[in-house]
Amino acid sequence: MQCSSNPRLKVINNFRSQFNAIRRQAGIAEGRFHDLRSTALTNWIEMGLKEYEVMRLAGHAKFETTHRLAVADDLADRARRASDAALGQVLARPPKWPWK
Repeated sequence: MQCSSNPRLKVINNFRSQFNAIRRQAGIAEGRFHDLRSTALTNWIEMGLKEYEVMRLAGHAKFETTHRLAVADDLADRARRASDAALGQVLARPPKWPWK
């Protein structure tokens, strides 16, 4: 079977070209549609959905696939909180001027 005769490939290629056109119009240099899906799943976890619920909604066959999103999200949150705390400590100190 030739690729050009497969109607499913025509739909996929049409979707991809439309998505890329929209992405370029939005000023986004790179990105895949799948990136939007990953962002949505991460947001669901961040908003309190259980990992199992997200797994079912995403259609993941393995829990590990969904768990990677939750672990990555948790790591980013912990790093953000640590950075905020460190910056707060630096800003709370009185400045040390060279002439004192």
